[in-house]
Amino acid sequence: MLCVRDRITSEIPITDELLFNITEYLIPALSISDNNLFRINIKAPIAPAIDNAGGVGTGLSCGVDSFHSIFKNIESPYPKCKLTHLCINNVGAFNECYKKQGLRL
Repeated sequence: MLCVRDRITSEIPITDELLFNITEYLIPALSISDNNLFRINIKAPIAPAIDNAGGVGTGLSCGVDSFHSIFKNIESPYPKCKLTHLCINNVGAFNECYKKQGLRL
């Protein structure tokens, strides 16, 4: 592994999901929280991930957190992390406005 001030290059493959979470969440959170830390770029070969049906989903409450998740992932540079599905659960955030939607009578 080669480490330069603003770059890490690895010969060992990592999954695109791990690379995504490190570069989009962990590094920004750490670099904002500590002035001694800085944003770095990671270059590594991508390892194959576990097979799935190809869908990527997130919950939608219409709050700032869920809109942030949609905004960050709708056009992701990581193909396997690109958002494809939204899940809305009527758990109180919508004041029961979807109460009768989807009911089977």
